[in-house]
Amino acid sequence: MANHGSIEIVVIYADIVSSTEIVNKLPESKIPLFYKIFCNELYKIINDFGGFVYKPVGDEVIGVFFIPETGWIPIIDNSIRCISYIRYVTKYVISPIAESISLPKIQCRIGADYGVAQIVDIGVEGIKISAEILGNVMNVAAKIRGKVYPGGVAIGQKYYEQLHTDYKLLCKKINPIIINEVKYNVYHVNFDNIKNS
Repeated sequence: MANHGSIEIVVIYADIVSSTEIVNKLPESKIPLFYKIFCNELYKIINDFGGFVYKPVGDEVIGVFFIPETGWIPIIDNSIRCISYIRYVTKYVISPIAESISLPKIQCRIGADYGVAQIVDIGVEGIKISAEILGNVMNVAAKIRGKVYPGGVAIGQKYYEQLHTDYKLLCKKINPIIINEVKYNVYHVNFDNIKNS
């Protein structure tokens, strides 16, 4: 196992609300299309905003933005704009397309945070090695996503602290999560008053 060192990242977890229940009611032939409509569009959005898609699994899309040692502010801005655009496109583009071809309405929920991660090659001799992103920030962002209501966005304290004031004004503190028996602040982000969000 080779370690490439630590790096600061923003990680975004997005998934389809109640996807298991929805898929259980769909004909087998429509299940791949249901996932494809959502995931493919999110892959494009994350890429367009300068992030990359990490380990897509089912209806879950994980976007990662690497923070360079210099010039970190544009990456933070791009990541929060990416989140806003994912929410907008899911509501006004992806879901209407799905409904137009007799698929159920699609709602997503998004959780995100900022922190330090390790880039590690995991594998054994003779087997192809893959790069993994390991760190508490990955687990925290996933846990935050679990607190989000349909169509909503929540972020962790560390990410909140990196945002410009304009975005902080959109945030409202909600019930914290517990990390290693310590309360960690979580904020709901209200994009409703922003154009194209």
